[in-house]
Amino acid sequence: MKGEPGDNCPETLGPDYDFGGSSMILHTLPDGRDVIIAGSKGGVALALDLDKNGDVVWRTNIAERPPSAAGLIVFGGASDGETVYYGLNQPGGGIAAVKLSDGSIPWTAKIAVSGPGNPAATTAIPGVVFSAFSDGMLRALSTADGQVLWQYNTAREYEAVNGVAAKGGSIGQAGPTIVNGMLFVGSGYGTGNTGMGNVLLAFGND
Repeated sequence: MKGEPGDNCPETLGPDYDFGGSSMILHTLPDGRDVIIAGSKGGVALALDLDKNGDVVWRTNIAERPPSAAGLIVFGGASDGETVYYGLNQPGGGIAAVKLSDGSIPWTAKIAVSGPGNPAATTAIPGVVFSAFSDGMLRALSTADGQVLWQYNTAREYEAVNGVAAKGGSIGQAGPTIVNGMLFVGSGYGTGNTGMGNVLLAFGND
């Protein structure tokens, strides 16, 4: 890939395989060891032992093929205390579940969506992982097997409560926020085929 004239990148762009935002999760293993769980844009998840100067406890390659230059795990995963769930920024998207104890992969859910997949951060609550996709779809998946439990297409126009014209679009960075029985997600920031938008959506549990 080539950089655009005048930007701050080199002329030839290499793979962006560093660690993206919110990639680190602190976890205590059953044997009492404190570890950092990290997922890289190169598609590798690993656990580092904090008491042994970052020794690798386990290392798991999630990528089934070399990720694009934009990376596979971009804005981070979410943990329920036993498993970490990563959105996959690849054609069709998907979610990979990785056991915190040993780095094994109990399941990978592939979602046939248009666009580059789901680079946005995931969010987990007991039994459910939420993931927002570049096509504007918000999905809830079962943490047991990755089956889709619920989905909502945010890429449309809305009547906003403050009277401002609003529309949803791609979701490509921050994941959903859950508090007091409500789920909040911003729609319209990303690089997917559904374009830009400016809406903050609030979902109740009714």
